[in-house]
Amino acid sequence: SYEGVKLKDILAEADIVTSSKRDLNKIYIQVVASDGYAVIFSYNELFNTNNGDRVIVFYKKNNQFLEEYEGKIALISLDDNKNGPRHVKWLEKIIVKKIDL
Repeated sequence: SYEGVKLKDILAEADIVTSSKRDLNKIYIQVVASDGYAVIFSYNELFNTNNGDRVIVFYKKNNQFLEEYEGKIALISLDDNKNGPRHVKWLEKIIVKKIDL
């Protein structure tokens, strides 16, 4: 089990501003580790699917603070078919960007 907060709750608190509601379709979130490893989520993936409820920024796993290899905070996408690719250890920053088309 993981203790932390949903990524979408962090983003909701950040109050992402766009010029129109349609522009939310162009928003993506980049989650970056201290070593440069990065993963991406679309705004709609987090806010319009069940996956958003299972993308967690966490500081405890199985009632224990994270071990050294994971850093002080990390992120995991629990509904991904393969565990690992979207598990960000040593989480350093969360960046919100807009695709320019």
